[in-house]
Amino acid sequence: MNESTKTLIMFAQLLEAKPAILGENARQTAESLAADLDNLSEQDLEQAAAKIRNWMAQFPQEIKTLKKALQRQRKEFDDPVETSPKPIIPNFQIIEQSDGNSLITPAPASESRQPISPLLYVRQTLSRWIHKQH
Repeated sequence: MNESTKTLIMFAQLLEAKPAILGENARQTAESLAADLDNLSEQDLEQAAAKIRNWMAQFPQEIKTLKKALQRQRKEFDDPVETSPKPIIPNFQIIEQSDGNSLITPAPASESRQPISPLLYVRQTLSRWIHKQH
């Protein structure tokens, strides 16, 4: 999986974390990030990842918190330690294609929907997170 896809997926995990890792101060500035991401095409994953990394630079502690939570999650499932663990998004599967692109699709047990690009998934998740009731 390429670095831009990993960045998008990690950002989606950060937005979906329970309990929430990002606070209200992040929610206030997230609308400009959402607007920036909406202006990109589905193929601009590297540009989207760069925008996310730039925006996340203002939240270094939250990034550390997410990394610790992901490590704990892997240990809780007794997964063997991998050198490059696959990201986990609840109820979704990440499908790596032979051309190097990735798709995100609902897990087999969930309602059937079409696979979507990581950028579209991040856009949808970010929009839900911004408009979520506090």
